[in-house]
Amino acid sequence: MLAVTIIGGLEFRSILQKMEYRFSVFLFIPSAILLLVANAYGQDVPALALGLYFIIFALHTIFFIFGRMRIEEMAMTFFVLFYIAFTISTLAMIRFNFQDGFWIICMIFLIQWLTDTGAYFVGSAFGRHKLMPSVSPNKSVEVRSAGLPPLFWWFSSSI
Repeated sequence: MLAVTIIGGLEFRSILQKMEYRFSVFLFIPSAILLLVANAYGQDVPALALGLYFIIFALHTIFFIFGRMRIEEMAMTFFVLFYIAFTISTLAMIRFNFQDGFWIICMIFLIQWLTDTGAYFVGSAFGRHKLMPSVSPNKSVEVRSAGLPPLFWWFSSSI
């Protein structure tokens, strides 16, 4: 989980650099380790999770107070940390804490795949207005709600 989290954070960093945003990799990696530990053992020892969350916040605050990072960089580091590390650790908790955890995760990815595929085909056929050309040149504004019809089709056919 840690390797996937770090690779995801570094990939997210490259996307943010294209948009001229920064986040602290130096703080991201130890914070990701603490967050993964907190989420892995937080159900058994809630005080441990709370303490580790506090340490993560304190690390970022110390770097901000002593001028090592700007508020935007601190906010972006928190965003990437919780967007990636929290998501991955939540998937791990679902996998190991539910009887059908594997199938629940498969369902999550299947739903994501269906909505992305539907959005791709609708965007290819009808997409004219570019959403964010510097990040993803082929994404269009029309794709925003295009992933919903395949999802509704799948749910209605599976009931």
